[in-house]
Amino acid sequence: MKRNIGCLFILLCILTNINAQNFFPYASAVWIESNGHGQFYNTYSISTTTSGHTFTAQENAIEQGGGNWQSALFQDRDFGSHAANSHSLIFRGAEVKTYKKNPGNVCSAKVFYVVYPQGQRPVSPTFTEHEIAWFDNCDLNQYKFPDLPGDGPCNESGYQKWQSWASGGVGHLTENSLLDLTQTSEGKYTLELYYQVNGSYTDPNGCSEIVYINNGGNNYKANFTVCPVISLASVVQPSSCGGNGQIILTTAGIENGIYNQFYYTDASDVIHSFGNVQLINNSATLTVPAGVYKDIRYVSSVSGCSPSIAGDVTLQDPLLPQITGITQSNVQCFGDSSGWIEVSVSGGSGQYFFSKDGGINYTSESHTSPYKFENLPAGNYNIQVKDTKGCVANSCP
Repeated sequence: MKRNIGCLFILLCILTNINAQNFFPYASAVWIESNGHGQFYNTYSISTTTSGHTFTAQENAIEQGGGNWQSALFQDRDFGSHAANSHSLIFRGAEVKTYKKNPGNVCSAKVFYVVYPQGQRPVSPTFTEHEIAWFDNCDLNQYKFPDLPGDGPCNESGYQKWQSWASGGVGHLTENSLLDLTQTSEGKYTLELYYQVNGSYTDPNGCSEIVYINNGGNNYKANFTVCPVISLASVVQPSSCGGNGQIILTTAGIENGIYNQFYYTDASDVIHSFGNVQLINNSATLTVPAGVYKDIRYVSSVSGCSPSIAGDVTLQDPLLPQITGITQSNVQCFGDSSGWIEVSVSGGSGQYFFSKDGGINYTSESHTSPYKFENLPAGNYNIQVKDTKGCVANSCP
């Protein structure tokens, strides 16, 4: 009895191994476009032996990598830093090569992907599913797939290629976008993915078996960084002397919130923080007094990037009024109040308020120039003028 069970076990193993050869994926890659350059990045490749010929993993790899297919691996690659919403890093799709022989069948290929902050993989990630369309069968007149890039050798009709966006043997991989990786908030991210191939080992019309390409259960992972972007939207000059103006920034890749990571350098090359800056819907308003603000920048604590705006920003108080003339008439008799002082002013904003006691008290209403203080007794008077924006004349004639 033990001997019979042993024979049965050996027979089942042999049958399983034979069936496994009836359909299987033998190469896969993703197409990533970075800074305008797109190419395949290999995730999987193995050798195949069909019709007495062995194709090596190098020959079967979708991206040849200049003779070293592993130099173009997706796994553990860092795709660098990219500005938020710059469209400079795009996951355009994937390709899978499969093989089948009677009575096996291949029905479909899919890629599943998810993006999350580096080092913060969810316990149960929610993957997005993407169907990879049938692309080509082996061209037995050439013994290769009739497409570029990544054509690849083959010598039986059971060799098939599946590619994102393909239609009727025509590829559209470089034209479509599966995921724009820059359309997210600032940070360091991981793109994780795996593949699923459906088919049958024993039924030429069946699709009940599933084979995964998943790096031994660990999936394939690559990293990238999204940097925030800031730019100058507009400047509002102070509406009054000594008041605040506004520097309004447009941002990308920074979530709504209050930040103390906005900085500037003053005219004396001293670095300052703008303090708590509120950012709402990609806009930040810096409320500050008159001055020169150089190298306005945001220092990201999550991406390590420090974007800045182009050029300096200068805020100026309104133009000051100028006292252009003062005339006076002394009292006519000792002890009376027959003196007067007439003040002429130009510049500034609007009408003027006048003071004869150095700005302690001003006229209750504004007046045009010239203005005359009348019925004055003998004494010393300190004339000062301010305009409707609170700007005080900076000199006397």
